[in-house]
Amino acid sequence: MRRQSILNNGCTTNTVIHYHAIIRKALQSAVKKDILSKNPADQVDRPKKNVYHGSFYSEEEMLDLFHAAAGAPLELCVKIAAYYGLRRSEVLGLRWDAVDFEKKTISISHKVIEANVDGKFMLLGEDVPKTKFSFRTLPLIPVVETLLLGAKERQEKNRTLFRDSYCQNYLDYICVDESDKLLRPNYVAEHFGWLLRKYDLRKIRFHDLRHPNVKPKTQNFSIFSIQKKETLSNHRFNSAINSLILRYTGSFKFG
Repeated sequence: MRRQSILNNGCTTNTVIHYHAIIRKALQSAVKKDILSKNPADQVDRPKKNVYHGSFYSEEEMLDLFHAAAGAPLELCVKIAAYYGLRRSEVLGLRWDAVDFEKKTISISHKVIEANVDGKFMLLGEDVPKTKFSFRTLPLIPVVETLLLGAKERQEKNRTLFRDSYCQNYLDYICVDESDKLLRPNYVAEHFGWLLRKYDLRKIRFHDLRHPNVKPKTQNFSIFSIQKKETLSNHRFNSAINSLILRYTGSFKFG
């Protein structure tokens, strides 16, 4: 009865399973201390776990997302996840020494997760195992290279601007805020959802951005086609701005 009331309140069966695990653990402690003879939670039938079916964007939806994310704090995270099919932890784990601007490569060798340590949630960075499935070096595509160079320039400017108040803990990391604090995994998920709602985009998870790269059955467009169209769009935008500058100032300075 209680389980059904929780479900009626909008919770999923996975939430009920999570609640059951917490309650059972607490009661099991009472069993060990001989307060209870047996664990009553063992007599409760748990609901079956929900199977999540991911949702994936079409080419046009992905372009709409890219336009919505332009200039936003998550722009770099969103585009890297989409272009390379990276997990959230891998995106946040990217460091500057993983990018070789001369050889035009980017290496996936580090990840960042958020874990409960002594009752406090902390960011933990760790190197990924050097296997063909985790540690990999990929080509640095032009669109991402441009974004990275822009991010590097902004970080250097902010470092000069903020000086002593600039966070020194994450200087090696790419996905940071204006004060060089590393973006938290939960912030990425929450802000991504907010971005979709703000621009009335179809709801998906941040994790779903990677599926067209890693699951061929879900790939209903070419990511390289997205790159080409985004580059063309940026070129047209720059050309339009240049025309306005030339018309009103007689100079040609943009892009």
